[in-house]
Amino acid sequence: MHYGSLVTAMASYLQARCNRGLWHLRIEDIDPPREQKGAVRQILSSLSDFGFNWDGPVLYQSRRLSYYRHIAKQLHQCNLAFYCECSRKQLANSPETRLGRLYQGRCSQLALNPLTGRSLRMRVGDACIAFNDAVFGPQRYTLSIDSGDYVISRADQLPSYTLAVSLDDLHQGYSEIVRGADLLHLSARQLHLMQHFSQQPPQLMHIPIITNNDGQKLSKQNHAAAIESRHASFLLYHALKDLGQEPPKYLAYRSVASIWHWAFSHWQQSQIAAEMSITQSY
Repeated sequence: MHYGSLVTAMASYLQARCNRGLWHLRIEDIDPPREQKGAVRQILSSLSDFGFNWDGPVLYQSRRLSYYRHIAKQLHQCNLAFYCECSRKQLANSPETRLGRLYQGRCSQLALNPLTGRSLRMRVGDACIAFNDAVFGPQRYTLSIDSGDYVISRADQLPSYTLAVSLDDLHQGYSEIVRGADLLHLSARQLHLMQHFSQQPPQLMHIPIITNNDGQKLSKQNHAAAIESRHASFLLYHALKDLGQEPPKYLAYRSVASIWHWAFSHWQQSQIAAEMSITQSY
């Protein structure tokens, strides 16, 4: 975990606990090439050291691959999805949109078979997705313009992020999703996918991205430093500040339990600024 993920985790934890909700922990380990050995153990340890307590067992997406594939197969059988043989190189010159490269439907009418190396795409038709984000306000997307038919099963036979998290959000019965603003636009695809299941989609709340002094999003790709337990109180204090709260300065030197006690009593979601990025405050 780095500081940016700590800020987002703190926002979701406070939003859940202060609204008498449950807070679940899900390990999204469905991209083996990007996984780092020991990362899951370190994440669980860091969350505990920083005072997070989750409800129920941890959900590991890597243990649900057969379920994702089953649903993908059903969507294909219902003609809601189709197989695509386009490569990234072929799509490289497509127009850039809020959701990435626009897929222009090259394979949508070819009725391709599910062979190795082919991805599975969800048909968007003329779908228009609108929702009200708790921080960023009203959002509206016309998927044929903002996305095109999107991938739900990758060419390497692994489920896409969109498919896996959408199914798990419904499976776990979430009423609200709190996460980073870098995923704000991808919500349109998830809500579109969720429409095909007879369940109420969750409310959405996206937290502004924490950036470094160069304006880069804090991430492992940008070599963001891992948070250290010995600095837990200091980091939690600054996370509250970056979330627009106004913790007293003395809290930076108090116990982790003291900081959470103050945070539970003073949490105000409305104080989060709707900027797309915030330079970390220390």
